Amino acid sequence: MLTSLLISLAILEKSVTTQEASDRITDTRKLAHQTLRAIRNLSIDLRPSALDDLGLLPALRWYLKEFQQKCAIEVEFNESGFRERLPAEMETVLYRIVQEALTNTARHSNAHKVVITMKEDRDTVYATITDDGIGFDVETVRKPQDQERGLGLVGMTERAVLLDGTLDILSSPGHGTTVKVCIPIPAEQPTQASGTSELLV
Repeated sequence: MLTSLLISLAILEKSVTTQEASDRITDTRKLAHQTLRAIRNLSIDLRPSALDDLGLLPALRWYLKEFQQKCAIEVEFNESGFRERLPAEMETVLYRIVQEALTNTARHSNAHKVVITMKEDRDTVYATITDDGIGFDVETVRKPQDQERGLGLVGMTERAVLLDGTLDILSSPGHGTTVKVCIPIPAEQPTQASGTSELLV
Protein backbone atom coordinates (compact mmCIF):
# COMPACT_ATOMS: atom_id res chain seq x y z
CA MET A 1 0.00 0.00 0.00
CA LEU A 2 2.86 2.39 0.77
CA THR A 3 4.51 1.52 -2.53
CA SER A 4 1.24 2.32 -4.33
CA LEU A 5 1.09 5.60 -2.44
CA LEU A 6 4.61 6.47 -3.59
CA ILE A 7 3.71 5.72 -7.22
CA SER A 8 0.55 7.86 -6.98
CA LEU A 9 2.54 10.72 -5.50
CA ALA A 10 5.11 10.49 -8.29
CA ILE A 11 2.35 10.70 -10.91
CA LEU A 12 0.68 13.56 -9.07
CA GLU A 13 3.96 15.44 -8.79
CA LYS A 14 4.27 15.51 -12.60
CA SER A 15 0.79 16.96 -13.04
CA VAL A 16 0.95 19.92 -10.65
CA THR A 17 1.77 23.35 -11.99
CA THR A 18 2.78 25.35 -8.92
CA GLN A 19 6.07 25.15 -7.06
CA GLU A 20 4.33 25.13 -3.68
CA ALA A 21 2.27 22.07 -4.57
CA SER A 22 5.32 20.33 -6.00
CA ASP A 23 7.32 21.00 -2.82
CA ARG A 24 4.54 19.61 -0.64
CA ILE A 25 4.27 16.46 -2.72
CA THR A 26 8.05 16.02 -2.56
CA ASP A 27 7.95 16.29 1.24
CA THR A 28 5.10 13.78 1.38
CA ARG A 29 7.02 11.32 -0.79
CA LYS A 30 10.02 11.60 1.52
CA LEU A 31 7.77 10.89 4.52
CA ALA A 32 6.27 7.85 2.78
CA HIS A 33 9.77 6.53 1.97
CA GLN A 34 10.84 6.97 5.60
CA THR A 35 7.70 5.20 6.80
CA LEU A 36 8.27 2.28 4.43
CA ARG A 37 11.87 1.88 5.63
CA ALA A 38 10.77 2.07 9.26
CA ILE A 39 8.16 -0.66 8.75
CA ARG A 40 10.69 -2.92 7.05
CA ASN A 41 13.17 -2.42 9.88
CA LEU A 42 10.46 -3.07 12.45
CA SER A 43 9.40 -6.32 10.80
CA ILE A 44 13.02 -7.51 10.69
CA ASP A 45 13.55 -6.59 14.36
CA LEU A 46 10.40 -8.40 15.48
CA ARG A 47 11.26 -11.62 13.69
CA PRO A 48 14.47 -11.69 11.65
CA SER A 49 14.69 -14.33 8.94
CA ALA A 50 17.86 -15.62 10.63
CA LEU A 51 15.75 -16.81 13.56
CA ASP A 52 13.79 -19.17 11.30
CA ASP A 53 16.65 -20.09 8.98
CA LEU A 54 19.61 -20.42 11.35
CA GLY A 55 18.27 -20.46 14.89
CA LEU A 56 18.49 -18.44 18.09
CA LEU A 57 22.24 -17.98 18.48
CA PRO A 58 23.04 -16.71 14.96
CA ALA A 59 19.97 -14.44 15.08
CA LEU A 60 21.12 -12.98 18.39
CA ARG A 61 24.65 -12.41 17.10
CA TRP A 62 23.23 -10.52 14.14
CA TYR A 63 20.94 -8.45 16.37
CA LEU A 64 23.69 -7.63 18.87
CA LYS A 65 26.00 -6.37 16.13
CA GLU A 66 23.20 -4.12 14.86
CA PHE A 67 22.47 -2.97 18.42
CA GLN A 68 26.09 -2.02 19.07
CA GLN A 69 26.28 0.01 15.88
CA LYS A 70 23.06 1.89 16.61
CA CYS A 71 23.49 2.47 20.34
CA ALA A 72 27.27 2.60 20.91
CA ILE A 73 26.92 0.21 23.87
CA GLU A 74 29.46 -2.61 24.12
CA VAL A 75 27.91 -6.08 24.23
CA GLU A 76 29.66 -9.26 25.34
CA PHE A 77 27.81 -12.44 24.37
CA ASN A 78 28.70 -15.80 25.93
CA GLU A 79 26.89 -19.07 25.27
CA SER A 80 27.54 -22.66 26.27
CA GLY A 81 25.96 -26.09 26.19
CA PHE A 82 23.77 -25.61 23.11
CA ARG A 83 23.70 -28.77 21.03
CA GLU A 84 20.57 -28.60 18.85
CA ARG A 85 17.95 -26.12 17.72
CA LEU A 86 15.43 -25.24 20.41
CA PRO A 87 11.68 -25.38 19.71
CA ALA A 88 10.64 -22.42 17.53
CA GLU A 89 8.37 -20.90 20.18
CA MET A 90 11.15 -21.06 22.76
CA GLU A 91 13.66 -19.44 20.39
CA THR A 92 11.23 -16.61 19.71
CA VAL A 93 10.58 -15.99 23.41
CA LEU A 94 14.28 -15.90 24.29
CA TYR A 95 15.07 -13.63 21.34
CA ARG A 96 12.29 -11.18 22.26
CA ILE A 97 13.28 -11.12 25.95
CA VAL A 98 16.88 -10.26 25.08
CA GLN A 99 15.66 -7.67 22.59
CA GLU A 100 13.34 -6.01 25.13
CA ALA A 101 16.02 -6.02 27.82
CA LEU A 102 18.48 -4.31 25.47
CA THR A 103 15.85 -1.81 24.34
CA ASN A 104 15.29 -0.84 27.99
CA THR A 105 19.04 -0.58 28.48
CA ALA A 106 19.46 1.73 25.49
CA ARG A 107 16.54 3.96 26.45
CA HIS A 108 16.90 4.26 30.20
CA SER A 109 20.14 2.96 31.70
CA ASN A 110 22.98 5.16 30.40
CA ALA A 111 25.01 1.94 30.35
CA HIS A 112 28.37 1.51 28.64
CA LYS A 113 28.42 -2.28 28.54
CA VAL A 114 26.03 -5.23 28.61
CA VAL A 115 27.02 -8.84 29.27
CA ILE A 116 24.68 -11.56 27.99
CA THR A 117 25.20 -15.16 29.09
CA MET A 118 23.11 -18.04 27.77
CA LYS A 119 23.46 -21.65 28.84
CA GLU A 120 21.65 -24.87 28.05
CA ASP A 121 21.85 -27.82 30.38
CA ARG A 122 20.03 -31.13 30.09
CA ASP A 123 16.50 -29.76 30.42
CA THR A 124 16.65 -25.97 30.86
CA VAL A 125 17.92 -22.82 29.16
CA TYR A 126 19.23 -19.98 31.32
CA ALA A 127 19.83 -16.42 30.15
CA THR A 128 21.28 -13.49 32.05
CA ILE A 129 21.45 -9.92 30.75
CA THR A 130 23.49 -7.54 32.92
CA ASP A 131 24.25 -3.87 32.29
CA ASP A 132 26.46 -1.36 34.13
CA GLY A 133 23.90 1.44 33.95
CA ILE A 134 22.25 3.66 36.54
CA GLY A 135 19.75 1.03 37.67
CA PHE A 136 16.23 1.69 38.94
CA ASP A 137 13.72 0.78 41.61
CA VAL A 138 11.88 -2.21 40.15
CA GLU A 139 8.67 -1.79 42.17
CA THR A 140 8.38 1.90 41.27
CA VAL A 141 8.74 1.17 37.56
CA ARG A 142 6.03 -1.50 37.72
CA LYS A 143 3.50 1.14 38.86
CA PRO A 144 1.08 2.69 36.33
CA GLN A 145 2.82 6.08 36.13
CA ASP A 146 5.79 4.51 34.31
CA GLN A 147 3.54 2.64 31.91
CA GLU A 148 5.87 2.30 28.90
CA ARG A 149 8.80 0.80 30.78
CA GLY A 150 6.54 -1.13 33.16
CA LEU A 151 4.72 -2.80 30.30
CA GLY A 152 8.05 -3.86 28.85
CA LEU A 153 9.00 -5.61 32.09
CA VAL A 154 5.59 -7.25 32.33
CA GLY A 155 5.81 -8.38 28.71
CA MET A 156 9.16 -10.08 29.28
CA THR A 157 7.82 -11.86 32.36
CA GLU A 158 4.67 -13.01 30.57
CA ARG A 159 6.68 -14.45 27.68
CA ALA A 160 8.73 -16.58 30.08
CA VAL A 161 5.69 -17.68 32.11
CA LEU A 162 3.84 -18.80 28.96
CA LEU A 163 6.57 -21.45 28.53
CA ASP A 164 6.49 -22.42 32.23
CA GLY A 165 9.62 -20.38 32.86
CA THR A 166 10.59 -17.62 35.25
CA LEU A 167 12.07 -14.14 34.83
CA ASP A 168 13.59 -12.09 37.63
CA ILE A 169 14.70 -8.45 37.42
CA LEU A 170 17.37 -7.34 39.86
CA SER A 171 18.17 -3.63 40.02
CA SER A 172 18.58 -0.67 42.33
CA PRO A 173 19.52 2.96 41.70
CA GLY A 174 23.24 3.28 40.96
CA HIS A 175 23.91 -0.47 40.67
CA GLY A 176 22.95 -1.51 37.15
CA THR A 177 20.34 -4.06 36.14
CA THR A 178 20.30 -7.84 35.74
CA VAL A 179 17.57 -9.85 34.03
CA LYS A 180 17.60 -13.57 34.80
CA VAL A 181 15.58 -15.99 32.67
CA CYS A 182 14.99 -19.70 33.18
CA ILE A 183 12.90 -21.70 30.70
CA PRO A 184 12.48 -25.50 30.69
CA ILE A 185 13.07 -27.36 27.44
CA PRO A 186 10.13 -29.53 26.28
CA ALA A 187 10.77 -33.26 26.19
CA GLU A 188 10.68 -33.36 22.38
CA GLN A 189 12.46 -30.81 20.20
CA PRO A 190 13.74 -30.40 16.62
CA THR A 191 17.10 -31.90 15.69
CA GLN A 192 18.43 -29.06 13.50
CA ALA A 193 22.01 -28.13 14.25
CA SER A 194 22.67 -25.02 16.31
CA GLY A 195 25.33 -22.42 15.58
CA THR A 196 28.79 -22.68 17.07
CA SER A 197 29.93 -20.90 20.22
CA GLU A 198 31.15 -17.37 19.82
CA LEU A 199 32.17 -14.40 21.95
CA LEU A 200 30.84 -11.11 20.59
CA VAL A 201 32.59 -8.00 21.90
